[in-house]
Amino acid sequence: MSNRNYDKLVVAAEQNTEERDFWLDKLSGNPVKSTFAYDFPRDTRDNSRTAEKSVTLDGETVSRLIKLSKGSDVKLHMALAAGLAALLQKYTGSDDVVFGTPIYKQDVEIEFLNTVLVLRNRVEDDITFKELLLRMRRTVLDAAEHQNYPIEILLEQLGMPYRHGSGDFPLFDVVLLHENIHHKHDIRRDYIDYSILFSFTRTGEHIGAVVEYNPGLYEEATVERIFTHYNRLLGGVLSDVDTPVSEIDIRTEEERRRILHDFNALTAPPPEARTLHRWFEARAAETPDRVALVSEELLRDIQLTYGELNKRSNQLARFLREQGAGPGTIVGLMVEKSLEMMVGILGILKSGSAYLPIDLTYPGGRIQYMLKDSNTRILLTYRGNTVPAAAKVAEDPQLDVRLIDIFSPRIYGGEDSNPQNISRPEDAAYIIYTSGSTGKPKGVVVEHRNAVAYVNAFYREFDIVPADTALQQASYSFDVFVEEVYTLLFRGGKVALCPKYVLMEPAALTRFILKHRITFISVSPLLLNEIDKLPDPGDIRIFISGGDVLKKDYIANLLKLNGRGIYNTYGPTETTVCATYHRCSADDPPDLPIGKPIADYKVLILDGRGRLQPIGVPGELCVSGPGVARGYLNQPDLTAERFYRSYKSYRTYKTGDLAHWLPDGSITFLGRIDHQVKIRGFRVELGEIENHLLKHSAVDTVLVRVKEMDRTGVENAAQRYLCAYIVSKSKISVSDLKEFLAGQLPAHMIPSHYVLLDRMPVTAHGKPDLKALDAFEPVSVTSAEYKAPETDLEIVIADTWKELLNLESVGIHDNFFDLGGNSMLLLKTANKIGEALQRNVPYVAMFQYTTIHALAGYLSSPAPGEAESGGPDQYAEQAGTLDKGKDRMKKFVRRSKETEVVDG
Repeated sequence: MSNRNYDKLVVAAEQNTEERDFWLDKLSGNPVKSTFAYDFPRDTRDNSRTAEKSVTLDGETVSRLIKLSKGSDVKLHMALAAGLAALLQKYTGSDDVVFGTPIYKQDVEIEFLNTVLVLRNRVEDDITFKELLLRMRRTVLDAAEHQNYPIEILLEQLGMPYRHGSGDFPLFDVVLLHENIHHKHDIRRDYIDYSILFSFTRTGEHIGAVVEYNPGLYEEATVERIFTHYNRLLGGVLSDVDTPVSEIDIRTEEERRRILHDFNALTAPPPEARTLHRWFEARAAETPDRVALVSEELLRDIQLTYGELNKRSNQLARFLREQGAGPGTIVGLMVEKSLEMMVGILGILKSGSAYLPIDLTYPGGRIQYMLKDSNTRILLTYRGNTVPAAAKVAEDPQLDVRLIDIFSPRIYGGEDSNPQNISRPEDAAYIIYTSGSTGKPKGVVVEHRNAVAYVNAFYREFDIVPADTALQQASYSFDVFVEEVYTLLFRGGKVALCPKYVLMEPAALTRFILKHRITFISVSPLLLNEIDKLPDPGDIRIFISGGDVLKKDYIANLLKLNGRGIYNTYGPTETTVCATYHRCSADDPPDLPIGKPIADYKVLILDGRGRLQPIGVPGELCVSGPGVARGYLNQPDLTAERFYRSYKSYRTYKTGDLAHWLPDGSITFLGRIDHQVKIRGFRVELGEIENHLLKHSAVDTVLVRVKEMDRTGVENAAQRYLCAYIVSKSKISVSDLKEFLAGQLPAHMIPSHYVLLDRMPVTAHGKPDLKALDAFEPVSVTSAEYKAPETDLEIVIADTWKELLNLESVGIHDNFFDLGGNSMLLLKTANKIGEALQRNVPYVAMFQYTTIHALAGYLSSPAPGEAESGGPDQYAEQAGTLDKGKDRMKKFVRRSKETEVVDG
């Protein structure tokens, strides 16, 4: 809270109900404040520091602004504000734009109730600048007309209590100031932690500009680039105000060149046209006696040399051809991790077919769907009922699938030379089924040339040698398997197949790594975090993390080691494993970049119309190059929607992920385009909550999810809540965690339920096992302290809560917001309790006393105005003084409304 008299503001707020209703309506839906992407983590900034950058508006732009505003500084302010709104829309990708501005200068010297206005506008893709300008004019004038409402009180009523210095100002991050009509001191830097301020001054036919910014968040070059984009946008829209804002290109030609040529420098020669199995055959011919695979089975090590692996897969290939396998067919493979698994994969490829990996742990329904959808006629597995899933396949009368026992002796008694190659590089090599938005998995078709291109690109980044040994930990139905296996086998290295039970036990994993002298691992962030805790990582020299977001905290110990390469990577299955690499260092920010495009790949970040986004501006990450897969099996419409031809006739894949370029050509991953969730009407970033929890000294690993209660009746929607799953380093209580977060996050971002785990359950792919997490019963902070209402006043409040929140019971220590309440329901609650008690219940008080016990204690005291002292009556005279400028302001607003900003 600021140093202004809080009680005085409360009284003034209660007297200005018209303004209150305007702002609650204007800011309903809890808008997300608009920001320009930061260069540095915001939790490390110093809010006391500021820097200024003098910038210059283009001369022609200045002339057009002066002409458009017709000499009126008010109109000039509106035009500058409309331009800023359009720029923020481009930078955020949201058509809901919010920033701040001071109130207009007044000709009376008094203390005002409020000196800062929130400007919120819709900026749709198809809106013209003329339309936006008219909309901005209405926004500014309406805000000015309702300026007499304390922003401190407004924040509380919106459920955004704020204390200066405790974090980001909740409503806006960017400020616009026109010094001819604004006082800079009215923006109150002592209270509002904004990050960047655009300041303009008109002198005759000249407009000067300065950008004030927080150097703890922005580089000077970034600020200069942002203003360059603002300059270009204004120039574009002012040349024709009827042009849609979305059609204005804010990139400079230099930026375009850097993105297309410097950031996507193609230093690699075109990948060699070959198939996966032919590449392996060439290596096997060179080093037939070198060990290719080693596996721990039945408590002993067994292995296959390159020559043995090649011969056995040749025999299987010939057998499969006799069964009808060949180009255009798909052969399923459903076996445990074993030497036979690799024999099966290579045998299927050599037969000319594509292999369909099926994890034995998949439920029968998923397996049956995959086999039907892919039209698979041959399934390599184990005969009999030893594998329940295989038994279900055999029992399904709708499946016309021939089960072949991969151990059958009749497979391996024939000719073992390389069969004639009948596959082409453009033929399918494998199909991996991934989760689909419809609930049904979709099959990604990866061609030989896609996988070969990725392996070639991998070799450009990593110097894999025959002495290397890879830890093979992923399921073969996950695309990282390609990186773990083919990259080693094509170089003459060794692959150590790690049993799942070893991965689940840190001590066993340590022994496995040391025993097999592992030098290369490619794992999920969670597993890499486990390896980071190992006392001795042995000979590992290459650590690759992929498949999910890697946090810097996960690799704190590994970063201290010299001579080791730790990489954060990015790439969906549709682009064949990885499309970008970033070598991590101790100097990296907590949010690690995903790196730069790999050799011969091109990464584009595009807006909604398929145009390049400038540096720092978020957009959809698209990947093009020889590694991009063919598309989705039997789904031509979905393939056409997500894949298209572009660069060098290669396919381009639209990932659906949000990212932006950094000035050095690296990429920051921002999550899915639809990555935000809504809780109590607020848009929430789950990653932000996780990052704050990770700052607690006792928290090791955390995952925050949105869950739903089986309640209906409140706006006809299920009640959603946040649940945090936590692995701790030491003993910790749920109440401690909630208290820790209370000092860092607003109430709506604090999880109300928690699950304390010994270990985070993971799937075969190394990702958090959400199904396993659902089996744990979350602990509710409120329900753990349940106490029934006792007094008449507590019962009245409880009955009101139960009615409006649709609850069967409620305890006096339960928090209104934890139970699903929001600011609008709070207003209804205050009114209903007031009616029942025949007295006024201040809306502000409801935000201060959020439990039945606390609210009953407050309401048990004398009603406002009844106390001998301390009631609001003593502030009436002061509030009236603060209000003296109100009528003068309304007259000014009415005069301003009489003219348009642009000619009709």
